[in-house]
Amino acid sequence: MRQVDGITDLTVVPFYSQLDQLFPNSKFILTVRHQEHWLRSLRHHWNYAEQQFQLADNPAAWMPVLETTRLLKMTVFGRQDFHSDHMLATYEKHCTDVLKYFQQQPHKLLVLDICAGEGWEKLCPFLECDMPEQPFPYVEFRQPATLRC
Repeated sequence: MRQVDGITDLTVVPFYSQLDQLFPNSKFILTVRHQEHWLRSLRHHWNYAEQQFQLADNPAAWMPVLETTRLLKMTVFGRQDFHSDHMLATYEKHCTDVLKYFQQQPHKLLVLDICAGEGWEKLCPFLECDMPEQPFPYVEFRQPATLRC
């Protein structure tokens, strides 16, 4: 951890308070979006490691990823199967818990809604870095065709 600038996704969700204690000068970014859009994205990605493992020419190479994914699913969501109501409740609880945790140290947390158009203008001042000249990276995921970020 001391050799990287940042970590993302499910690897942070269950450990943000411990990471904050271990790295007292760290900053945290809570990315949020419309709950139904988040749920569709999660549903799409839920079995990615399982699918890659089954399709792999060398399944053993995917085994560490698969095991880590399964562990993180249980740690964050408490289950391996996908259940919409449970997932949304977990998302809401996580957002509430993060906001509460950082309530006394708001300078350490940025809430960023990339899907609503937030990007460099919020991120760069928070990270105390210059704004890049290129547009904020954004890839619209479409599956099914009606799905928007």
